[in-house]
Amino acid sequence: MKDIKFWDEVGNDHDCLQHTEMDEAIESIIDNYYPRPVPRKIEIIGFKEMEVEINADNHLEALLETIDENYASPDYNEQSNEDILLMEKATIEYLEKIKGIYKPWACEEVKDSKREIDTVKWVNEHAPRWIEDGIKFEETNDNE
Repeated sequence: MKDIKFWDEVGNDHDCLQHTEMDEAIESIIDNYYPRPVPRKIEIIGFKEMEVEINADNHLEALLETIDENYASPDYNEQSNEDILLMEKATIEYLEKIKGIYKPWACEEVKDSKREIDTVKWVNEHAPRWIEDGIKFEETNDNE
């Protein structure tokens, strides 16, 4: 799951993703329940940055319209098919360079990244000090 940049609880408002490590997210989620009893199971999910999508055709068309307003002949198109292909190639290279530099803020869920966490087991393994501090877990239903 190397594409995952952030982790958060399923169903949370994901406007402020900040946990880059799964255990860091789990710890924060459990900690947010204090002093209320912690659910015995929580679900977390991974997020990745959305891929920037830019349509090169739209950008080239808009650029050529702007240039044509000032420099093109009203009677005929002076651009050859070869020139247009070269401009399309240059536009794609330019936009790919921008996509490689631009860091999107928006994220999307990573398919198949949802995990169910046994909080009792997690606390015992990762934060036993909480047990010493008296952490409470939700009561179990004997029918479960």
